[in-house]
Amino acid sequence: MSYERKLNELHLELPLPPQPLATYVPAVQAGDLLFLSGVLPMRDGQLAFSGKLGRDLTVEQGMEAARLALLNALAIAKQELGTFGPYCTRREGRRACGVGGRFCAAAPSPQRGLRPPG
Repeated sequence: MSYERKLNELHLELPLPPQPLATYVPAVQAGDLLFLSGVLPMRDGQLAFSGKLGRDLTVEQGMEAARLALLNALAIAKQELGTFGPYCTRREGRRACGVGGRFCAAAPSPQRGLRPPG
C-alpha cells in the first residue's frame, strides 16, 4: 500500500512543510539517510503547543502535539525527497519505513521494548 493511500485511509492530510523559526536547515540528506531538525507541532505557521506534559499540557494535548510534529516531519521529508516510495520492511524487530525508496525511520517493536538491537 502506498503512503499517500494509507494517509488518505487514515483521513490524514500532510500540511505544507513549516518554515524554520530560526537560522537552520530543516533537512539534510547524507547518502541514504535524511536528517530532520527543528520539527515542532506547528499549525498555520504558529507553534500550536508548548510546555511540559503533565504540567502545562494534558495527555490528549501531548498526543495531538506529537501527531502535528510527525505530520510536519513527513511533509518536510516528502518535500526534500519527493514522492513517498513503496518501501517498508522489518529490520531486527523494528519497522523501518522510507520515503522515495530511502530508509528514513525506525520504531521499536512493542515486543522488544526500547532496548537497542542485539
